Amino acid sequence: MLVGLTGVGQPAMDTAAIHTYFSTQQEQIGFSGVVRITRRGDALYERAYGLASHELGTPMKTTDVFRIASISKPFTAMLTLLACKEGLLREDDSIGRFYPQLTDSVWRGITVRQLLTHRSGIPHNDGIADYWREKAFLPLDRERCVSEIFAMELGSSPGEKSHYSSPGYFLLADILEQVYNQSYAALVSEKITVPLALGSTGVYDGRAIVPGMVTGYHQLGNRLMLAPHRDPSLMKGSGNLYASAGDLTDWLSSLGNGRWPEDVVSKLFDVRSTIPMANADRYGYGFYYRQGGDGQKPAWYHGGGTFGCSAIAVWYPEDQTSIVLLSNVSVIPVNRLWADLENILNGSTPNLPRQYSNAQLTDSALNRLAGTYTAQGMELSVVAHQGQLYAKLGGNPLFELKATGTRAFFGPKAGVYVTFQVDSLGNITGLIAERDGKPVTFERK
Repeated sequence: MLVGLTGVGQPAMDTAAIHTYFSTQQEQIGFSGVVRITRRGDALYERAYGLASHELGTPMKTTDVFRIASISKPFTAMLTLLACKEGLLREDDSIGRFYPQLTDSVWRGITVRQLLTHRSGIPHNDGIADYWREKAFLPLDRERCVSEIFAMELGSSPGEKSHYSSPGYFLLADILEQVYNQSYAALVSEKITVPLALGSTGVYDGRAIVPGMVTGYHQLGNRLMLAPHRDPSLMKGSGNLYASAGDLTDWLSSLGNGRWPEDVVSKLFDVRSTIPMANADRYGYGFYYRQGGDGQKPAWYHGGGTFGCSAIAVWYPEDQTSIVLLSNVSVIPVNRLWADLENILNGSTPNLPRQYSNAQLTDSALNRLAGTYTAQGMELSVVAHQGQLYAKLGGNPLFELKATGTRAFFGPKAGVYVTFQVDSLGNITGLIAERDGKPVTFERK
């Protein structure tokens, strides 16, 4: 369904340009999913692209359900603030109150507030021993999950630095279960989805059949494959929800229509941190904040990505507008799609995917480029395999790099241009990765 609706004082939306843009992205980068834009609860644009099931040839529908990965975090943040308002928690509570087995005084000093704002010092998932080799795929019980998190070495002292941490949000969900004596799934239902009538939102446990859920796929090079399994047990509160695009826009709209206590929403949207991995955007409680400027409006948002899921949900408080992009394919560059969609909404020509030549390099030339590269706390792995180069940022899935020269590459699925750097002797010393006009220099380890 395609809906065009213009509000009072609002410019007409170029729905044809939006559709042309996403149709092109469907052809060139494999976008498959749902795009939904609302203002003050009214749908301005809603359309589905691609297939919900390649096996059955089932077309995508706007009502289909997707895993939303880290877009789960704003829900957990809301539940935490509601628990504080009910007097069951305090933001300055030490996690030692809930985990008496913790003997390390530094760990015990971590607070609920620091978990919410990614300032606890707890590493991200890849800080868990053998996470991507083993534990991300296992159905671990609660006790095992907690012990794996507490076995990690803190990356910094609590409150010292900001570092994105999904395990921190696991602990928030676990603490909520303790203070309410209910499961996280029950709390999401009781406190959020039932009051807001979000009938297509809930907790994904990897076992129950979810009506309307799409099949997840992963792009490896030019090949589409079934998304690898990833068990949600270690993703509780940080990445284990599913939702439809309609439910997500209703959830975002609820943040501006008086549905929640004013002091809770103001805390949710109180900037507390700056996350290095998110273009230096700031972070409140469960939401990133983009200040705006240069034609951009201030926006609160969160992205989500895992095997078979690429997603972003954006809320513009000034005009009560939301944008939701949900895809059943990894890895789709949803931040770039959001930026391009904003350009269309502002009347600019959309940035369609750039063309590239596909140069052929020898295996020895590709092997010289393989290695590990670091920048600003990020780690980029470059892998050569069967005459092709791939890259992997942190715990994200691999994406293909196509050669456009001897040391220049383009990752069409991620929208990244990579140029390898050499010294006077011809040794590879690092690389520059450019995305959305923002270059980042990585040094070779």
